[in-house]
Amino acid sequence: MKQPFKSTLFLVSAALVVLSAPTVNVHAVPATVPTTFCEKVTMLGSTNQTALQAKIAAQDSTSTARISKLSAAQATRDEAVATARSAAEQRFEEKIAQLQDVRKWSDAQLQAITTFQEDVQKAETTRAEAVDAARQTYQTNLADILSGQQTALSQALQVYQSGVQTAFNTATTNCGTEGAATALKASIKAARDKLQAARNPNQVVADIQAISETRRLAISDANKTFESSVQTYAATLRDTLASSNATNDSAVNE
Repeated sequence: MKQPFKSTLFLVSAALVVLSAPTVNVHAVPATVPTTFCEKVTMLGSTNQTALQAKIAAQDSTSTARISKLSAAQATRDEAVATARSAAEQRFEEKIAQLQDVRKWSDAQLQAITTFQEDVQKAETTRAEAVDAARQTYQTNLADILSGQQTALSQALQVYQSGVQTAFNTATTNCGTEGAATALKASIKAARDKLQAARNPNQVVADIQAISETRRLAISDANKTFESSVQTYAATLRDTLASSNATNDSAVNE
């Protein structure tokens, strides 16, 4: 019985491009062109293993490079945050200096300004610590998610490679029997479907979205707490300065 060579060859080719790894040339022309199903399945079994090994290596390299890139981006963001905080602190110090020099304040008024300055600085330190903790927790969780995905995918690729190789070994053993090509096709499809399920990209996206939202809420809460505290400190300073002014004016009028 004539075996469906074209359909089988197409499926094998499709199986080799399950992941978006760099293209591997598996179409080198053999010294002797196979003509029977037994010869073709033997040749494809060998080239399939070589191509899959190259794809697994490429996938591992891509995953490692992605994690390294994320780490570098995080370091850049950390530096930008530190620079922005330093600039904000300098601007605040300048504002305090301007306030102190805007007029001749009494000792009580100058003390009120100093207290305001210290309270705001403490509030900013608390906010920075909360923000840093939220960002660090996010980075740790993100690394865990990506590392877990890489491990799961590597294991799935190994299982896929083993399943495809077993399918070819079985097809080679049974190549002279009816239905060998159909069985090979079904086995490769089953291995490919299992690999696709193991990738589970939607779950990875959902996990990253969840930790991103947790980080956003934590930073938002830290900012709100800081802003509320500063408003309270500013109101206290404003009242103290106004009260001192009223007292001084009354003393002068007397």
